[in-house]
Amino acid sequence: MYEGLTSVGAVRRLWSGETELYRQHLLRLDAESRRNRFGGAVSDEFIQRYAEPAALDGAVIYGFFVDGVLRGAAELRPLARAGEAEAALSVEREWQSRGVGTALLERVLLVARNRQIKHLHMICLAENRRVQQLARKFDAELTFQSGSVVADVIAARPTPVSLMRELVADSADLAIAMLDVPSQLAKRLDHTKRPPESPQPDHERLMLQSMATRRRFLKTTGAATLALASPHATGEAEAQTARLQTERVNLTINGRLYAIDLDPRTTVLDVLREHLALTGSKKGCDQGQCGACTVIVNGQRINSCLALAVMHDGDEITTIEGLADEGVLHPMQAAFVRHDGLQCGYCTPGQICSAVALLSEHRDGWPSYVTADVETAPALTNAEIAERMSGNICRCSAYPNIVAAIREVAEEDRR
Repeated sequence: MYEGLTSVGAVRRLWSGETELYRQHLLRLDAESRRNRFGGAVSDEFIQRYAEPAALDGAVIYGFFVDGVLRGAAELRPLARAGEAEAALSVEREWQSRGVGTALLERVLLVARNRQIKHLHMICLAENRRVQQLARKFDAELTFQSGSVVADVIAARPTPVSLMRELVADSADLAIAMLDVPSQLAKRLDHTKRPPESPQPDHERLMLQSMATRRRFLKTTGAATLALASPHATGEAEAQTARLQTERVNLTINGRLYAIDLDPRTTVLDVLREHLALTGSKKGCDQGQCGACTVIVNGQRINSCLALAVMHDGDEITTIEGLADEGVLHPMQAAFVRHDGLQCGYCTPGQICSAVALLSEHRDGWPSYVTADVETAPALTNAEIAERMSGNICRCSAYPNIVAAIREVAEEDRR
């Protein structure tokens, strides 16, 4: 099952009392591997807390051992929702790209299947191609969420054969674990004979602590951290959040008034998606470059990912959810459908909001970069439309159909 690995190591389950092996493995991860495992920079202190026995209660961990040393691990944690769990992988650098992740994930999937876990989630950074490729091996569906990639694997139903496979494998794992005990004891005795290491300089300790502040960590990892962080660490993050100053912000969104207490650093996009569950506006680049987050504020289009909510106190905001009138599509929405101005649809809400505002700007006589005579009302040519929509990127390249949809609505407005 794990060709190429059986001659150098063994994949087995970690049993109660072996959490120290897991902790030492996580501490050996280099900076990049730690970032990929936890979704952000973490310190040794955080790992010490994370790998406490109480924090790992309920988790099932499989490891890849070489000469009794844990070199890779896969962690399975059930989620609060029935039938769902989350998996996380960590492999030390010298053992990466050697099939260790595949072997570990196969064991985790077997356990998930036999525990009637239908949906297994894996969350990684968008640049972590290795985990994404691994997830695809198991037919995972990948989705982009807030700078991370969520891989969902659908586990098969348990069968007598799958239950027997796990029972036989666990029995073999227990036997291997018993054989590992003497070598582990020898390593611990050898470690106690070594001279004590020099204490870590204060500046390095403080730097690591600052890199792993719980608020920054939770912001960068999102749902993965909330599912995997220890109770102690989560309580620390909640305490820090409770001490933050908030501001009351009044926003009229799609004709409805909202009064929300917000962290002053919260963007309009995060208010819409995270606080009000208006998820039509998409978070694409989160840098104001792709236009997927475009909304209309007081009649003008903005990139909501760059706009702080406190700066728009009292403003009127229209999102893609507010364009339709009692179930009847806005003319621009209907035109996009007729002209097939979309493929994957991720950028479409921003494209449509931008197009609606574009027509208002044109009616008001606003020129663009390609307008030849700024003293007269410009004709809405294809070149004008393309320039005015240049802030909205369509990676599926549906641009000709998008331009056709906008021209149709513009012509109808002139009639």
